[in-house]
Amino acid sequence: MLDAVGGWLESHSAQLPAGHCLWICGGSDGAGNLWRASESSATKGPAVNDALPTDSSEPTTIAEYLNAHSLRVSPLDGAAAAEVGITVPIPAGWQTLDPAQFPGATQVIVEPNLVENGFAPNAVLLVGALSRTIDPDALMALGFGDGRAMPGWVEREASEAPWLGWPSSFIRGTYVAEQLEAAVTTRYVVVGVDTQYLVQLTVTTLASQLDALAFDVAAINDGLTTNGS
Repeated sequence: MLDAVGGWLESHSAQLPAGHCLWICGGSDGAGNLWRASESSATKGPAVNDALPTDSSEPTTIAEYLNAHSLRVSPLDGAAAAEVGITVPIPAGWQTLDPAQFPGATQVIVEPNLVENGFAPNAVLLVGALSRTIDPDALMALGFGDGRAMPGWVEREASEAPWLGWPSSFIRGTYVAEQLEAAVTTRYVVVGVDTQYLVQLTVTTLASQLDALAFDVAAINDGLTTNGS
């Protein structure tokens, strides 16, 4: 999920499977790759995803939509996200990783006591301010594209129901990465009116941990607050 987590996880004899690489990794693969930033664009400042579209094909993912419409996303740290009412709870036993390790991420939490096969259950929250207002429903309609492109994807749930009154998409399923079967939920939300914030919450466990972590995964997903205005 987060290549950048590798340093911390190596020190704890664990690692995350590839696939849910986020924009803070500068990657281009897998579900959850919201705001891809190349190394060169990342050096320009906190705003990312300022690349121009490279072809005229219709976007099939949120990242492609952002690129096609030349939208920039300026990441918020945990404190800034909390000021606009966007937070996630931390279940008992989970730990928040040092934000300094993940420039651009809002919050990264892991369950270090349930490492299996070198994998640590984790949740990543990304919040970013859009450079201009958009049609949120059009963006959320593309919320399933990344997940469905994952290797060995088996879909368990997909919904475009609003979240706390805001346009949203939610997908749940399993995929195979590095010979591990991972179970993932990803929710996207567009929060706000005059200033819009793009929110992504991705929770990843091993498929074998679904029963043991069902309560924690539900608590994280159900506890997402989006009180922006």
